[in-house]
Amino acid sequence: MTTTLFNRREASDYLLKRYGLRAKPATLAKYASLGGGPAYRLAGRFPAYDVADLDKWALARVSDLVSSTSEYEPVCNNAQNDKKPDLAPSDICGDAIKDGRPTRKKALTG
Repeated sequence: MTTTLFNRREASDYLLKRYGLRAKPATLAKYASLGGGPAYRLAGRFPAYDVADLDKWALARVSDLVSSTSEYEPVCNNAQNDKKPDLAPSDICGDAIKDGRPTRKKALTG
């Protein structure tokens, strides 16, 4: 089985082209240090991102298809959600839900 591995620049380009997610190489480096980013391997001392791991990470951040803003649900960091499964999305996302309504404010990461 052949695995395609990308360096940070290629991973950044892939996420933008495939999902419209802007994650600059420096942002991916920050996520690698602090957590919250896509899984990666080290090829020597260099990070290498598998396409499957980039897809999994990106899909966790993209909402379901909606035809109206009233259908919008915030997408929260799944890592936080896994650590606190007994909490409601509003507890995890912070102010991503305001007055019972979802907002487009960026959900918390890492």
